[in-house]
Amino acid sequence: MTKSLLLAAVAMALTQPLSAFPAGAPISSCKNLEPEHTSPTTCGRNCPFKITLIEIDNKTVSNPNTYRCGAVHKLRLQTNGDAIKGFVVQARQAASGTAEFDNRAPYVGRFVSGGSNWKLWACDAPSATHRSNSDKMSIDLMWRAPDTPSPQSVVFWYTVVNDFAEYYVRLKGPQLSAACGSVESAASAPAAREKSLQCTSNLRGVTLSVNCNPATSSAACRINGEPPSLCTFPLSKDVSQLSAGNHRLVISTPDISVPTVINFTIPDSLSLSCKGVTDDFSFIVNCNSSTPLRTVLCAVDDFPPRSCTLPFKRLINPTSPTRSVSVFATGTNGVGATAIVELVRLNLKCEAEVDRGMTVTVTCSSNVPIATAQCTLDDEPANSCIVPNTMDISALMPGSHRILVSAATENGSSASTIANFNVPVTAVIGTLKCEGDVTNSVLTITCDSPNEITNLQCSLDQSEAQPCIVPYRTDLTALSPGEHTFSASIIGTDGVAANQTYRFTIAAPMTNSTFNDACSSLLPEDTMESSECEEGCPYTLSLVRINGRAVSNVFTYRCGATYTVSVSSREDPFTEVAVQARASSALFDIEAPFVGQFVNGAGTQSCGTGVALQTSESPKKNAQMTWQAPKEMTSDVTFWYSIKTIEKTFVQLRGPTLGPDPRSCTARN
Repeated sequence: MTKSLLLAAVAMALTQPLSAFPAGAPISSCKNLEPEHTSPTTCGRNCPFKITLIEIDNKTVSNPNTYRCGAVHKLRLQTNGDAIKGFVVQARQAASGTAEFDNRAPYVGRFVSGGSNWKLWACDAPSATHRSNSDKMSIDLMWRAPDTPSPQSVVFWYTVVNDFAEYYVRLKGPQLSAACGSVESAASAPAAREKSLQCTSNLRGVTLSVNCNPATSSAACRINGEPPSLCTFPLSKDVSQLSAGNHRLVISTPDISVPTVINFTIPDSLSLSCKGVTDDFSFIVNCNSSTPLRTVLCAVDDFPPRSCTLPFKRLINPTSPTRSVSVFATGTNGVGATAIVELVRLNLKCEAEVDRGMTVTVTCSSNVPIATAQCTLDDEPANSCIVPNTMDISALMPGSHRILVSAATENGSSASTIANFNVPVTAVIGTLKCEGDVTNSVLTITCDSPNEITNLQCSLDQSEAQPCIVPYRTDLTALSPGEHTFSASIIGTDGVAANQTYRFTIAAPMTNSTFNDACSSLLPEDTMESSECEEGCPYTLSLVRINGRAVSNVFTYRCGATYTVSVSSREDPFTEVAVQARASSALFDIEAPFVGQFVNGAGTQSCGTGVALQTSESPKKNAQMTWQAPKEMTSDVTFWYSIKTIEKTFVQLRGPTLGPDPRSCTARN
C-alpha cells in the first residue's frame, strides 16, 4: 500500500471532509476528484480499497464486468485495511487507448437514491460521496446504467480519505462493458425511474429567483461557462455583474441525468436623471429616464422613502434652505436606479434707496448667483432688470411705494421679495428738502437744509401766499370733503426759489345710517332688534383684489397695499353694511385698536381710520369698499361687519383674519 503525505495547502483543500466538509466532498473536487493544485497520488498494487459490482436489479450478478442498459447496479466500496472516512465516486466513459483518468471523458449513467452512509453529490457530474466522516469498512452504492449501450464501456473512478494527512486520489474501479441484449428495452423497462426537474424563474432588477419542483437540496448551478457552485432552492442569485443580453443558468442534480437549463435576458441598464427647483414656498423634483418607470420612491432628507409620483412637489421648510431628495426608481425592464438631488432654496433680500426724490436704486443679495430678474414698480407691468437697478420716480405721487423683485437661478429655482420705499414731498434748493404729512387732520411741513432759509411762503387751495415758518402746521378740520392742495414757495440764501405742492383728501362726513354708532360697536342706533347669524349664515366678507389684481384665499396682508373688501349675500339683499378692521381677537372687542384705514369713494364713507359704511336706497347683494393696509408691521387684523336687511339686522359678524406678510412689512420701532 502506497501512502502520500500531502502539502498543507492540499490537505486543507481535499481533506476538508474531516473538518470543514464532514458531510460530503466540496464542489471544487468535481472535475479531477482533487483540488486543482494537488499532484495525483495512486494507491499501488497492494491497495486495500476496491469497488465490486454485486447486484443488478436486486439479483446477484453472474458477470461482474458488464452492465445492463437501464438497470440499477449495486456496487460495493470496501477496505481490508484502515477505515474509510470520506470518498467520492464517479462513473465515466472509458477512455480509448489509455488506462489513465481523463477529466474530459463524459459521465455515464447516474447514482440513485442514497444509503445510510452515502448520498448523491451536488456536482455537475453523476457522483456519490460520504454522508458523514464516521469510520466505514464498506459502502453499498446504487448506480443506474444508461438506457442504451452507449458508451460500450464505463469505468468507476474514486478517491478515498483515511485521515487528515492521508488520502488516495483517482483510484480506478471496475470497468464494465455494455450487455444490453438480454434486458428489457427502454420502453418496457421498469417505469418512472426518470425524473424531471420543473423550475420557474423570475428576474427582478439584478436578482434572479429560481424555484424547482420536486424540491432538491443537492444541486450544482453554473451561469454560462462559469465553474459550477453548490446551490439550494429557492435560489436568489445576484446577476449585477452580467452584461446586458441573453444568458443561461444550468442546474445539475445527481439523480437526474439531463440538466435543467433556464434562459434569461439582462436588459439594458436604466438611466435616471433628476433635477430639482425651488420657489418661495415649495420645491419640485422631476426625472427623465431611458425607459418608462414602473415604481418610484422618494426620500426627503433623512426620512424613509415613500411611494411618490413625478413631478414630486412638497412645501419647503423656510428654516432649512438646503434639502436632499433621493429618488429610487424601477423601470418597466425591471432594472433599478437611484438619483440624488440637492436642493438649495434661493434666499433673496432686496433694499430700495431713494435719491433726492428723483430716483430709487434697488440692491439685492442672495445665497446663490442670480441669472435673471424682473422688477415690478407698484402695479405697473414687470420688466427685466439687472440688480442693482436704478429707476426714475420723479413722476410718482408722494407716499409709500414698493418694488417687487422676482429672481431666478441658472437651474430654474426662483424667489421674490419686496423692497419698500417712500416718495416725500420735497423742495430742493441746493441740498434743501421739504416734506409734507397729514395726520389727524393736521398738515405738517418740515424742511431740512444746511443753509439758512430766508423766506417761506405758504398757500392752501390756491389762496394768497402768506409768510410761514418751518415746521409749518395748519388745522384742516374746517376744510370741505374732497381733494385739496398745499403749496410752498421757498427762497434760499442764494436767491433761488422752488415751488412745492402737496395734495391730500378730506373724507366726506357720515350720512344718517342705522350704524351711526358703527365707529365703536357696530351696533344699530335705532330700536330694530338685532339677530344672530347662525350656522349657514348667508353673508360673507372676503378680500377679492390687491392693488387692482384679483386674488383669492388671502391669509396675509402686504404693508401699504390697497385691498378691495367685498361683502355679499347668498339670500336676502341688504340696504346697509358697516365694516371694521381691528386688531385680532376671538370675540368682538371695542377696545381693540383699528388697523389700516378705509378709503372714501363709490358710496363708501369712512368713520375713523378703521371703519367703512355703505348705505343704499335699493337693496343689493354685494357691496365693495377699499381698505389700505398699514405701512408698518402691526398685529394680525380681523374684519368685523354688521348688515341691515329690510326685516332684520345682523351685527358683529366675524370676517377673515390676516397676518402681516414679513416680506413686505418691517417691524415698527
